[in-house]
Amino acid sequence: MRNSKAVFEMAAWRCWLPYAPSTEVVIQAPEQVIVAEGDSLSRIAIRKGIAVEAMIAANPQLSDPMRLYPGDTVNLPKAAAAPAE
Repeated sequence: MRNSKAVFEMAAWRCWLPYAPSTEVVIQAPEQVIVAEGDSLSRIAIRKGIAVEAMIAANPQLSDPMRLYPGDTVNLPKAAAAPAE
């Protein structure tokens, strides 16, 4: 083929998409606490000033929220947004 290079360049040009910067999306990991000896969700919640129900909801990975072991990692719920006025 005599014009194979030109055909290839045309095909490559047709597939090329220009870079268009988009809005940056930043996903923040939840704040976490490492469980210490004697800790429970309720103790952590009280220490952090968080409702126990919110702690349970923020930790769906726990099969039994009443059983924590030293070294476990638990998520702290994100602060609720202030109500609009």
